[in-house]
Amino acid sequence: MYKWLTIMGIVCLGFVVVLLSLGYLLKENEVATTALKEKLDQEKLLNAASKSPSKAVLTFVDNKQKINTVLNEQKQIIGSNLTCISSAQCTTVNTQFESLGCVVPINKIGASLLEKILFKHRSIKDDSHENNVKNVCEGAPLKVSECKQNLCQLVE
Repeated sequence: MYKWLTIMGIVCLGFVVVLLSLGYLLKENEVATTALKEKLDQEKLLNAASKSPSKAVLTFVDNKQKINTVLNEQKQIIGSNLTCISSAQCTTVNTQFESLGCVVPINKIGASLLEKILFKHRSIKDDSHENNVKNVCEGAPLKVSECKQNLCQLVE
């Protein structure tokens, strides 16, 4: 009986030693990683400060890129969410972009997806107002849409 107890005690003691050593190694690795990360962040800041273009050009390019991204996302959502079964599923949405047609018919799922995108990229609208860019689609009347041949369409 004592033989098995001593064997179990030695195994448990060995297990505890292995766990403690692994914990120590993890702690040391975390300290080294944190120091390296801080050093890399400082180098990035120094490199960015020496190579940064003027802020006005950067903001203009970034805003144009954001607008193109939003347009592409909206085109994809509109194209894939035109199907319907009944007119109750169809609604109209103001896309805020004249190239998309301002007011477009779409099903309810697509409308909610478009609202998520517009909410996510709401800073574009704020930037255009700051730069005195007139929104052509602002105040466009929402038309009625209905389901014809299993597609949401505007009613004339």
